[in-house]
Amino acid sequence: MYKYDMHVHTREVSPCGKVPVREAVDLYQNAGYDGFVITDHFRIDFFNKLGDLNWGQKIERYLSGYQKAAEYVVDKEFQVFWGLEISFPKLDLDFLLYGLSADFLKKHKNLPNRTLGSFRNLIDRCYDNNVLFFQAHPFRDFLAPVKYLDGLEVFNGNPRHSNHNGKALRCARQHRLKMISGSDFHQREDLARGGIALERKINSIQDLVGSLKGQKNYDLIGKGEDIHYKNKKVN
Repeated sequence: MYKYDMHVHTREVSPCGKVPVREAVDLYQNAGYDGFVITDHFRIDFFNKLGDLNWGQKIERYLSGYQKAAEYVVDKEFQVFWGLEISFPKLDLDFLLYGLSADFLKKHKNLPNRTLGSFRNLIDRCYDNNVLFFQAHPFRDFLAPVKYLDGLEVFNGNPRHSNHNGKALRCARQHRLKMISGSDFHQREDLARGGIALERKINSIQDLVGSLKGQKNYDLIGKGEDIHYKNKKVN
């Protein structure tokens, strides 16, 4: 099985990240993972702190953690993919996106200022449903309207938060939403606590999106949880 963590932050970009991305790669490779998705925080306060840079330059700065990782793994048997974790000012909620492009971010300025509904509509118009939109750690606060979601992070491995993983799993099954698991990696104690396991190697973020959309060829990993997560087929 090929193991990928779906929720990883870098010190280079996420203010709460404590581990440089090259060290994160080494830690995950030594832990037996085959890759991870970098999902640094995409928040308006991050961009405001970059001052007079133009929007394109700010996006390049946002992508710097991923770009450094991609350069580092060129000669390694390890893969890094790019996603993002977005927050909206009027909602104290976070969402994980997989499949967006840097060009899209550069074209649409100040995306976090949109409402959740207008953001989701923009994504669907631009990508014809080839981007997946998950609520991160749902029920840490409250659940977003499911009409805007493709799925839920039903296992969040961050040990410093009150995650209601079981409730998220039951909700995803009730509403027939797609399911993912992630470590929510910020510091070393978060290492390899979550992710997905597939029977084949993933070649690109689009390939990963395709596997998630199929929803029948991967397992969920949840360190410290019972068999409701560990090696449990998604169906």
